[in-house]
Amino acid sequence: MKEQIYIVGSTAHSLINFRLNLIKSLKENNSVTVLSQDFSKEIYKIFKKNKVNYVPYGLKTFFILNEVFSLLNIIKIFLTKKKVKVLSYTFRGNVYVGLASFFNKKLQHYPMITGLGGIFLSKNDSLLNFIIYFFFKYLLKVSLQRSKIIIYQNNYDKNFFKKHIIKKNFLIIPGSGVDLEVYKQKTFPKKITFMMISRIIKNKGIENFFNVSKKVYKTNNKIKFIFVGNYQKKFSLNENFLKLKNEHKYIKILNWKSTAKDLYKKCSVYILPSKREGMSRTILEAMSSSRPIITTNVPGCKETVKNGYNGFLVNYNDNDALFEAINKFIKKPYLIKKFGLNSRRRAVKIFDVNIVNKKIINLLKKNNKVD
Repeated sequence: MKEQIYIVGSTAHSLINFRLNLIKSLKENNSVTVLSQDFSKEIYKIFKKNKVNYVPYGLKTFFILNEVFSLLNIIKIFLTKKKVKVLSYTFRGNVYVGLASFFNKKLQHYPMITGLGGIFLSKNDSLLNFIIYFFFKYLLKVSLQRSKIIIYQNNYDKNFFKKHIIKKNFLIIPGSGVDLEVYKQKTFPKKITFMMISRIIKNKGIENFFNVSKKVYKTNNKIKFIFVGNYQKKFSLNENFLKLKNEHKYIKILNWKSTAKDLYKKCSVYILPSKREGMSRTILEAMSSSRPIITTNVPGCKETVKNGYNGFLVNYNDNDALFEAINKFIKKPYLIKKFGLNSRRRAVKIFDVNIVNKKIINLLKKNNKVD
């Protein structure tokens, strides 16, 4: 009899964009069901084609009511399940499945920590933010009590959780991995072009990217800059930030796309000056697409770059350092191809999605502790 495995996330899009390879791999020898709070008819068709059960657990309604319904629905879904293994990711998925495990002691929960998120990163911005952080930290602590093994994407998140939230058996894997067959080596554009892709939220370093782009453009207007962004309600920058296009003549702003694989051919160098990540997916995609990287020397970013090999690391919120790193590629353009090839090699060696998925599948196969 096939083992029952559930994968619980927040959005249907993330199940396809970040977990489809894992879902397909698990489906080979197991019965797989995936759950998201929202519902997408298009994604339902994709899962149906792949013979994967797809269940939405939320409602299109007022925020608080939707969260209460989602929690109760998750509890209901797993209440009578026997000997099932549940992989969850995102704060919502981890908390809801964790709380459900108190009602079903046979549920084996494997939460994946994909980053600390805005709640943790903005805790010192105001008293209200600190209170919110304090509440959610302890909610997470309670919900992870019965987890079997916690999966982290970097050592820094693991150390933070062990010190401030919970000590549990753990496994560290290098992000969600990247599909090397989808994100292949691409030719470079004729003009040197720097690109950033990000949700338009605080702590991503978007303002740094814009300010430094403007400074570089003033010294060399032949250099191109591209920004691809998508708004979200929480932790967002001012909604007028990208609307003032007349003030951003030095940078081309492109609309967000559900998949970024065709965007990387537009750039020579990929930049992400973020405050912190779990393991940046866009950096991994850019590396697999043979792009050199400029990113910050912070958890979830610095693991991707070997400084001076496939890119450069800079301090967070340091415009001078970012400006200097950009100019290294402008002054020595031969580094673009050289570092790009090294990025591809690094992606193949460390971040191949098959390597990542194998570690997760092996974890689910055995019940022994992982140190």
